[in-house]
Amino acid sequence: QADIALQLQETEAQRDRLIERAAAWAAIRKSHPLAEQLLRVASSTPDGVVLTRLDAAPRSGRDARVETPSEESSTNEPLPPLVVTGYAASRTDLNDLIAVMETIDGWQRVNLIRAVREPFETGAAIAFEMRCGPSEDMP
Repeated sequence: QADIALQLQETEAQRDRLIERAAAWAAIRKSHPLAEQLLRVASSTPDGVVLTRLDAAPRSGRDARVETPSEESSTNEPLPPLVVTGYAASRTDLNDLIAVMETIDGWQRVNLIRAVREPFETGAAIAFEMRCGPSEDMP
């Protein structure tokens, strides 16, 4: 129990440091279309969820080159789709994450692609993958 409590404290401290870094990057890159949304995802993730990957896919039919967006384009263009993978301690935690994702501006659709219960330490966790994005970019 003590080991688990210590690991949880270390994980929460690491999460807090990452949120602070994300806030700093959001301030620096205010014009990036995903900065505010990624910060909201990081700060609103339920305690029983660990995100392992956030992958922003280029919009279909668009050039995937890296460009610095202008202030105008960041507010007028739809957000690129975001694929989120991770683990949830319970189905309730996963549902809570989905509810958070559905409240983020710019993502009209949140599709749960995969949710599979996998063994984890002495119990189990739910490995998941979801895709968030504007309805025109979603299958």
